[in-house]
Amino acid sequence: NQLAEKPPTSLVSQIIEQIVNVLVLLLIGATIVAVVFNNDWKSAFWITLIVAGNAILGIWQDRSAESKMRALKRLTAPNARVVRSGKIVEIPANQVVVGDVIALSDGNIVPADARIIEAHNLQVLEAQLTGESVPVSKSASLISSQKAVGDRRNMAFMGTHVVYGRGMAVVVSTGMKTAIGQIARAINEVEEEDTPLQERMGQLAKGLVYGSLVMVVLSVVVGTILGADFRELMLTAVSMAVAIVPEALPAVITVTLALGAQRMVKRNALPRALKAAETLGSVTRACADKTGTLTTGQLSAVEIHAGDGLYAVSGVGYSVEGEVTKNGARLASPSRDLALLLQAAMIVNDASLDEEKGIIGDPTEGALLVMCEKAGLGIALRNATHRLYEVPFDSARKRMSVVVANEGAVKQSAEGGYLLFSKGAPEILLERCASALVDGAVVLVEEVRESVLATNTSLAKEGKRVLGFAYRVLSDAPAEGADEELESNLIWLGMTAMIDAPRASVITAVKQLRRAGVEVVMVTGDHPETALYIARQLKIATNERQRVVTGVELDEMSDEHLLGIVDSVAVFARVSPQHKQRIVFALQKAGHFVAMTGDGVNDAPALKKADIGVAMGITGTDVAKEAAGLILTDDNFATIVAATEEGRIIFNNVRKYLKYILGSNIGELIVLALAPLFGLRIPLIPVQILYMNLCTDGLPALALGVDPADTDVMADKPFAKGEGVFSRGMGSYIIRVGLVFGAMSVAFMLFANAIAPDVVMPDGSVQPGAWSSMVFTMLCLSQMGHALTCRSAEKSIFQLGLKTNPWLLRAVVVTSAIQVLLLYVPFVADFFNLQPLTLEQMLICLIASSALFIYVEVEKLILRRRKDDKTRREREAE
Repeated sequence: NQLAEKPPTSLVSQIIEQIVNVLVLLLIGATIVAVVFNNDWKSAFWITLIVAGNAILGIWQDRSAESKMRALKRLTAPNARVVRSGKIVEIPANQVVVGDVIALSDGNIVPADARIIEAHNLQVLEAQLTGESVPVSKSASLISSQKAVGDRRNMAFMGTHVVYGRGMAVVVSTGMKTAIGQIARAINEVEEEDTPLQERMGQLAKGLVYGSLVMVVLSVVVGTILGADFRELMLTAVSMAVAIVPEALPAVITVTLALGAQRMVKRNALPRALKAAETLGSVTRACADKTGTLTTGQLSAVEIHAGDGLYAVSGVGYSVEGEVTKNGARLASPSRDLALLLQAAMIVNDASLDEEKGIIGDPTEGALLVMCEKAGLGIALRNATHRLYEVPFDSARKRMSVVVANEGAVKQSAEGGYLLFSKGAPEILLERCASALVDGAVVLVEEVRESVLATNTSLAKEGKRVLGFAYRVLSDAPAEGADEELESNLIWLGMTAMIDAPRASVITAVKQLRRAGVEVVMVTGDHPETALYIARQLKIATNERQRVVTGVELDEMSDEHLLGIVDSVAVFARVSPQHKQRIVFALQKAGHFVAMTGDGVNDAPALKKADIGVAMGITGTDVAKEAAGLILTDDNFATIVAATEEGRIIFNNVRKYLKYILGSNIGELIVLALAPLFGLRIPLIPVQILYMNLCTDGLPALALGVDPADTDVMADKPFAKGEGVFSRGMGSYIIRVGLVFGAMSVAFMLFANAIAPDVVMPDGSVQPGAWSSMVFTMLCLSQMGHALTCRSAEKSIFQLGLKTNPWLLRAVVVTSAIQVLLLYVPFVADFFNLQPLTLEQMLICLIASSALFIYVEVEKLILRRRKDDKTRREREAE
């Protein structure tokens, strides 16, 4: 009777996963070519070092223990009380077998799934399986096993908590065959999906490799036709392969994600893995559990229907902050009608309030205590009132009664020494009433029956939990065994309506997410009417989108049918963990990136299946936290808005880096490809290219990773599935800028060769000229200006201001200074095959390197003017 664990991924498998990557394979191929054809061990060493470093970085990032099953195991009972040889004995829970009879009582954790055969006011809290925050009354009566877990009142489930009463049950399922075991199996079967960023980086890698191979083949073929040296062509191939691969990309993405994760933590969102930091920014559907996520997870009394009218109760949850009002006016002192109802709610109540622990006991009774405190009826009244007799709550009778002395603060009549107060289901309690208290006068119950039942039905349809109250004056002390007679001829007092109230911040969050192109879908194990009422309050269900689908309907629905309606459904109710997975899968198949929020064990499989699982940090179970990729440390759904914004900023910054590096790399490739065609040697050797890709590109790229948003990212629509990293104009920008940069660089290469060419010595050897060092310097410095322009697609660097990202300015200055050191520190220059430049040559490089910066800024200026002209024409047309 224990849960099976999935073995963790081996280190060898993780190493293979890091190596079997198209970009890594391309670099490995380049290393082999460098050694075999050029005997270039220096380049081979540095390429190998970079491959190994990126592999170590990737393994470190992904190496997280699969502790979800251990969290599930902590929910199971360590011991169980079972009947063996006619006696109740305590044994380790993992020794429980099917057919065992187990004893259940207040405080027990149910050790296995069991059929109730005896129940005495037995109530079990099943929130972690169903999402319902109210304990479920259990019964030994036969109920179909085909119903949802929340409706199977004749069953007790492994890992749930007995909160009241006692009972006996026969074990029918153990271990992985239990309801919680099915959740464990579902968690194990869910394969880890690539994040949106990983998917797009995979597409990028394939595109880069294919493009590189095409250019290498063309270069080698053309060079061979023109009679170029074969070894020189192989050096060109290696250099081009190294140039196309952004070697700093893994490190830049990791640092960008880490910095974004730090910003998220400051905004109460904790990513459990770095890759989760970006994912939320791509989400188009946010599936949210109701209880504890969209709502407080605590029952709150919101209305009191007394004989003299309707009273509203403010405040949320178990805090006594709030007030009771009538017609908008605060209650000064309760009327007789209200006072009697409040007394009934306080006295027929077994819960208690604790400043540190909150409510101790049944949540419904706790909500009644808080309501009475808000009305000014302190718990001291109950403490001063001695309970003489009790008719306990029973799930069949659906009511409870308490007898107290007719004296002190509760005294109601000069005649009769006792008072009986009752509470229960309104329709049941009303049948026991002969009269009703209306505006301080006692009238026949028939005068109010229809109105009471209509109000009760209306409140129930709004998803509210309704309790009725009544009382009676007794002349004699109650006798044992006369409960039915005792609970007759009652006087109806009224009803209270309670609800697990929506979080105040969620309405705004739903609105903000919708503006950002993210629709919220409620996915809950709760009753459909309750769920729809909350969904309407939170504006999740709208006139255009208010369809409700239950778990039973899902079972009868084909995958094709579900796929056809999934976009129009606002609420999925009475769903099981398997249903939640199916809903997530349908949304993903419909083309959505899906976030799933939750806090219970029942949410765990869907949390893991979703593109990003979001768990509650305070009220969430360990299982939910372990299955999720993001934890909200303040349990506030509205925090998702802040996390989404940060996720989008992270992805935008990665796009800025790619614009910067790939636009520059295309320029390098063009220079490498065309140099042999002009009869020139390769101006850039692999080690120089590695330096450019790691250092020249790396430091500014890291600074771009902390760049603040230059626009309102929450006003943009999220990137859809299938929308690659080059979409929305970025691909055309990279090609356009790359071609312009390439043309500029080739022109500069020819000019530099003209003023500082290679020199042929008398012995026939060639003395390399400074032209290649000038090309290398110009390319490096050009990328500094390009980095500054990549901060925004439209705004000039002067509009943004240099101080808005001081890290980028520092990176540009430091990288430029290092470039100077490469030229003028002898042993460094020798390592990189560079020559020191004269002052004139350096000035020429500086002037030429500003050309790319000027071009991009002029292009943005033209774009802004076109946009302004379009806006002006639209306004004139209006």
